[in-house]
Amino acid sequence: MQKLFFSIRLLLCQYGVNPLLLIKIDNGKATKICGQVKPSFLADCLEITKRNEIEQAFVYASNGAFNKPVIKASANVPKDVLQQLRNAYSF
Repeated sequence: MQKLFFSIRLLLCQYGVNPLLLIKIDNGKATKICGQVKPSFLADCLEITKRNEIEQAFVYASNGAFNKPVIKASANVPKDVLQQLRNAYSF
């Protein structure tokens, strides 16, 4: 049931938010859903979520101020982990 809710949230993010990029992290696999993502960022996302013991999450970027991408994540990702993801994206 939890996997179903995760899939629904991912689908709502994909079509409701219209993200610039969307990455799904599920049981040790990082998969690009949409957008242009460097393979190094995929590897960084996977490494950060493994280190912080997050099994299911999604990471996305939406337009912020002045059309700069802002990295966001699903609700089960703590703020400190989200900051690590943002740092990895900026490099």
